Amino acid sequence: MIKKNIPNLFTILNLIFGCLGVISISSLNFKATLILTIFCVFFDFLDGFFARLLKVKSEFGKELDSLADIVSFGLVPGFLMYKLYVMTGFQEDFFLFFYFKISYIALFGFLITVSAMIRLAKFNLSKSQVFSFKGFPSPANAVFIVSIPIFFDSDFFNNTYQYLNMPTLTIITLLSALMMNINLTFIKISCDFSDKKNFFYSIVFLVLSAILIILFMEAALTLIICVYILISFTDQIISKLK
Repeated sequence: MIKKNIPNLFTILNLIFGCLGVISISSLNFKATLILTIFCVFFDFLDGFFARLLKVKSEFGKELDSLADIVSFGLVPGFLMYKLYVMTGFQEDFFLFFYFKISYIALFGFLITVSAMIRLAKFNLSKSQVFSFKGFPSPANAVFIVSIPIFFDSDFFNNTYQYLNMPTLTIITLLSALMMNINLTFIKISCDFSDKKNFFYSIVFLVLSAILIILFMEAALTLIICVYILISFTDQIISKLK
């Protein structure tokens, strides 16, 4: 019984840290949000890893994983984008006859949450996403979104914060929603020697990521996700040319 629920323990940790991410966004502590989201990705990896290692994969665990992911990789980035819209000047007003305030335009940020939900539902129904992903993975998308305020406010790019405005946020939101559900293949980072192509791309990705971290420290994560996208697109182009 304990062995069967070890993966579910990491799924629950993923959910809890996602809830903490929502709280940190409410406090506008974006650095904490980024760290908490990275923990969510780590726990999301561990639940699948131990499910395969202990051979206790189940439909219940699969559904539990997706329900946790919709909070950590759907609600968290959507809510953060909502807050960024508000910070650019979209004032909050009372919501209908309820006694709390929202910004109606800023609700557009939750398009990320809706798109992540659709992406996760598609993933659950797919049987082919073993060595690659169809559409941009929601964990990678979440890390990208929550890293944006850190990137623009870092010491290396401190003069670019002025560009974090409505047009920029809208473009990022639309691209995020599109990428998660686009019919393109994204590589799966893996140490599986049996898939030589994926293993090669994974090594390239890890080396470039290490270089970016050394050069840009906390601002590196946004660039690392961009590198991941470029490598995946390069793989697509090479595959079509063959």
